[in-house]
Amino acid sequence: PGLEEAGPSFWFDDANGRIVGVVARGPARPAEVRRFYMDTLPALGWSFNPGAGVEGELVFLRGRERLALSIAAHDGGSELQTRLFIRPTPMHDD
Repeated sequence: PGLEEAGPSFWFDDANGRIVGVVARGPARPAEVRRFYMDTLPALGWSFNPGAGVEGELVFLRGRERLALSIAAHDGGSELQTRLFIRPTPMHDD
């Protein structure tokens, strides 16, 4: 709550999958943002995957999707960088 998109998002899409990213900033403290996602995403079918990302990054998995969240202090609040990786649907030969 309280975070707003900051700057343009990005996306990349090809036969190997899709990557979507966005940055948000706001007054919430990093620990509050982290707690929000740790509490909310499992209820939406996401599984926390500790140790799967770079140091300090939260990584969640759901089906063919991988969500990576980087949360850092910024101007007295937080900056949240999100990246969603989506693998393509397997073909009949896969």
